[in-house]
Amino acid sequence: MFLLCEAMCHTRRLTRAQSSQLVDFHRLLTLEHVSDPDRIESGLFAQINPASAFVGECCLLSEKLDALLRLIAENEPVSDILCEASQKIPEVA
Repeated sequence: MFLLCEAMCHTRRLTRAQSSQLVDFHRLLTLEHVSDPDRIESGLFAQINPASAFVGECCLLSEKLDALLRLIAENEPVSDILCEASQKIPEVA
């Protein structure tokens, strides 16, 4: 995530890889794959305390990232990754 943030600070246009990484980060924040027993998220979910302030912060961050992804998708209609993500985000959030 640090490398993605650094790269984004020094560019005027997202690359396809950066777009994909942002979408993947949103999926991680929204626990999209938590019910898939073949993914690490499933096992780690049990360690999360829903009452933790960290969980609340993650929810706020995922909402802000959702808004950013939608804005990017609107302004970059050629980006298949972001357009696909903007259609799926309501399912995950």
